Amino acid sequence: MTRKTEIGYDALLVVLVIGSLRFGQLMWQQQQTLSYLQKQVKQLKHKQATAKRSHQKVK
Repeated sequence: MTRKTEIGYDALLVVLVIGSLRFGQLMWQQQQTLSYLQKQVKQLKHKQATAKRSHQKVK
């Protein structure tokens, strides 16, 4: 292998590693956002159920 080919392979490896890390970071962020939104949905459903119950008591 020539020196140029070795540098090319090294550069490709660096790009692949950085790309993999970035992809992993994006997947992690997406998971965090999903968890947050699921928690929000749960809280809102609870608030809605509580509001319905208190509204029925008022009637």
